[in-house]
Parts: sequence; structure tokens; C-alpha cells
Amino acid sequence: MTGGLAVQADEFNPLIVYEEARVLNDQWQACAATFINGRLQANQTEERLAEQALDRCRARQDGLNRFLIKRIGRTSSSNVVALLREKYRSGLIAAIAELRSRE
Repeated sequence: MTGGLAVQADEFNPLIVYEEARVLNDQWQACAATFINGRLQANQTEERLAEQALDRCRARQDGLNRFLIKRIGRTSSSNVVALLREKYRSGLIAAIAELRSRE
């Protein structure tokens, strides 16, 4: 070794975990978007519609959570999924409002 630290093969690399989880994460987002797509005219608030979309796509969320539990542990996975859910909720609310304003 010259001048640097060797990286152990079993060290945690968040970029690798993120890349591996991307497909599951994309499926979760696509599920929510598909749910909302046909319900923009529903007589529901943006907030309620976003919550329904995320609830309807719970299986996709759970799949991502199970993957993350294996890679980063239950507590970290729970924190990541909670942050993502809130981010997606906010994004869905904004997207619903934007799409409704165009119609």
C-alpha cells in the first residue's frame, strides 16, 4: 500500500446500494404515478390523492424496504423509506396541482 488506505471488499458503499435499489424505487414511483393518472378529475384534495396513491403502491414500497433491510439493516431502511415516502408524497401533491391547473 502506498500513501492511501485500502478499501475493504465488505465495506458499505451507499452508491452501490442506491444503484441496486433503483429499479425497485422506480417501480414504486411508476405505480403511484399510474394510480394518479386516471384520477386527476376525482373530487379529492391533492394531499388525499397522493396518500391514496402511496397506499395503493404499498407492495412496491415494501419490496424496496425488504431489499434495503438486507443491505443496510432494519432501522436505516425504515428511515430511508420514510424519507422517500415523504419526498414522493410532496412531489405527487405538486404534480397533481400542476396537472390540474393545466386542465
